[in-house]
Amino acid sequence: MKLTTSYFPAQTGYEILNITIGELLKTIAAANSDSIAMVDILNTGFV
Repeated sequence: MKLTTSYFPAQTGYEILNITIGELLKTIAAANSDSIAMVDILNTGFV
């Protein structure tokens, strides 16, 4: 199958970052170090 037509326009308003997901998560965590990142709540309702 050869795809030749796109029905969704290119998104040009965003910067493409040449980093891994892990690097992105570290950057976001560092920028928000005073926030809770994730809370695991058990089926019993306890954290």
